[in-house]
Amino acid sequence: MLFTASASDAIIATIREQAGAWQPSQLMSLLDAGRRTRSADYDSIVKGLAVRYSGDQVAVVRDALRTAYPKTGDQLPIDPVNWLRFFARQDSGVYAEPAERMLVGEDGEPLDGEDPRVEAFARALDEAQIDVVMPEMERRCHAGARASFVMLGWRKIGTDDPGRLVAQIYWTHDVVTLAHPSAPDDPDAVWLCAIRQASNTQASPLWWVWSREFTEDDMGNLVSFSSWSHRRVSEDGKIATASEAYDGRFPGAYLRLEPGAGAIWPAPDRDVVVNVDRLNVSRSNRQHVIDMQAHATTIYSGSTRETSELVGGPGSVIQINSGETLQFQTAGADHAAIEASATRDLQELGVSRGNSPDAYAVEPGEAQSGVSRMIANAPHDQRVAESRPTFKAFEEQQLLPIVLDVLAMFDPAAPGEFGDVKPRVTLKAAKAYEADTEKQARVLELKSAGLIDDADARVMLGLSADRHEAEEYLAARQTAMAPKVSLPGALAGSPFTAPRETTE
Repeated sequence: MLFTASASDAIIATIREQAGAWQPSQLMSLLDAGRRTRSADYDSIVKGLAVRYSGDQVAVVRDALRTAYPKTGDQLPIDPVNWLRFFARQDSGVYAEPAERMLVGEDGEPLDGEDPRVEAFARALDEAQIDVVMPEMERRCHAGARASFVMLGWRKIGTDDPGRLVAQIYWTHDVVTLAHPSAPDDPDAVWLCAIRQASNTQASPLWWVWSREFTEDDMGNLVSFSSWSHRRVSEDGKIATASEAYDGRFPGAYLRLEPGAGAIWPAPDRDVVVNVDRLNVSRSNRQHVIDMQAHATTIYSGSTRETSELVGGPGSVIQINSGETLQFQTAGADHAAIEASATRDLQELGVSRGNSPDAYAVEPGEAQSGVSRMIANAPHDQRVAESRPTFKAFEEQQLLPIVLDVLAMFDPAAPGEFGDVKPRVTLKAAKAYEADTEKQARVLELKSAGLIDDADARVMLGLSADRHEAEEYLAARQTAMAPKVSLPGALAGSPFTAPRETTE
């Protein structure tokens, strides 16, 4: 639900109070307005994803066991597996191979490698570790958040340090936004972005608040935005820095796998938390069964001693008197059925998340040919192919233009303004599943059967980019290999006659 006009006026009034120190009530009014643009449970769901993704699951699994088994949950062992990070890695693939990033001029052609703008751009990407940042953002999206956020900045340590580009990734529950009502899900229409900051000393949450004013016409249509400004404010009011103006474009970028449906952030995957916790509860159950079978339960019958007096275990001897009885009970379980059930659960999850049934297999299966692997991974490959335009647009329209803007503003080694230069990204395809020998054998079999010709074969083997290029190559090769025949002068040039032998 969007905030009302009166609430909007109050928020803008708060934004305009840039000179004075903000009160906690003013900060909370901004955060509350931003949170009302998304579901009430959004923060708890995404925070739960972040906790599981980071591997901090002991308390989570304990709570899940207590919920599943109120009377005995505390007795079950806890040995969690980071299923969520595993799922996210298996689901990702856009950056299986590092992307190629370049700068192009007005004509769309890449700039010369010795251009100082190219050198500054390449250096900044290395400093910010963009080849590490982008795969991690992709994984967080596939962990269930379906979105991720990154802030870029220029960090200097000491007066003699020229500085370097840095990138910080945030989970989306730590980012609260407000956009103009005319475009509530458009990053270009955002006029407030508050980012929760990590702090080891500040007990109260600390927020880095970016804001800008906007003007409207009489009909309420957006006319323009002012420049950005930012400040840091804690929820308890103990920290409230002065507002600082920022003349560049907002240095934060919003990655979303799907539209926000009326808000910047799309709805998170609520099912994945349940799936992950259930898998770890099942793992605790299996471990409990193994423990019970590894150590038999001793049953004492008699009335002459307390059971605490009976100490058993490897290498021990228990002496009992007449009229006393000891029995040993070993738990029985069908481990094959338990493992089959766990395997089935992982297969169903793989299919439901757009992968092959064996994508989440924890044991290696039988060796497959390249073609078999291609068929099995077809759902995953299709989903990755569908995601590529989203990541390409994110880098070219948001992330990399911010890189250029930060360099132009802060990098003393950069050549100033980048002018009409634009970033271009080429996302490389993942390596083929099929070995070269397998591919060659398969193509030769198809050619021998008459199902493809030489041009098709060259394209399938990657020797030519397309059929047109293959046909041109074959034609040129045929011309070069044609036999050269010298004809007598009278017959030269005749396409219908050939020299004949004569005998004298």
